[in-house]
Amino acid sequence: IDMPTSVTPGAVDLNAGITKRYYTPGNTTIGGPLRGQVTIDSTGDITITSNITSAIPTGSINPTNDPVLLVKARNIYIASNVTRVDAILVATNDIRTCTTAGGATIAPASLDTTCNTPLIINGAVNALGRVHFERTSGTRYLSNSALTEPGSPFNAPAAGNANPAETINFPAYLNFMPLNTQDLSRQGYDSYTVLPPRL
Repeated sequence: IDMPTSVTPGAVDLNAGITKRYYTPGNTTIGGPLRGQVTIDSTGDITITSNITSAIPTGSINPTNDPVLLVKARNIYIASNVTRVDAILVATNDIRTCTTAGGATIAPASLDTTCNTPLIINGAVNALGRVHFERTSGTRYLSNSALTEPGSPFNAPAAGNANPAETINFPAYLNFMPLNTQDLSRQGYDSYTVLPPRL
């Protein structure tokens, strides 16, 4: 994604209810309710420290008002307490779905206790490096029921496996929304030509 150079520096406000583009040259944290269409471009890391929720449209689509959040950063970290993110996440390196509020990784021995809450992302994830799916809710390890045949891949899911640890939904309305990535200072046409149809 080519992000504009004429963006607004400073603190990110997801709840302003307007179309806004932010550029953050360092690490930053975001979270809270989303109103309006917001684009965040960071050369550093972004940590999502609380739920990012929006009113997902259920009727007709309004491309100028319906909420959209596009986040582009080097790394994107989602804190372990976060359960919902309504955003399109693009990382030039990695995305981690369970970290501390400061963006630090969770030790593998602590994943089952720290990262055991489900995460729902209403949007998309894209990383040039890796997407680290680290939530453990709904895994066989945390199941309350014993397997009928230990080690068999054909066992029915146990009680603790009813809900996935991580769900990514791509709402259909996002197909029709502008992603607010164009530099508005470059609007206009260089040339315009009308040609007859080719038969």
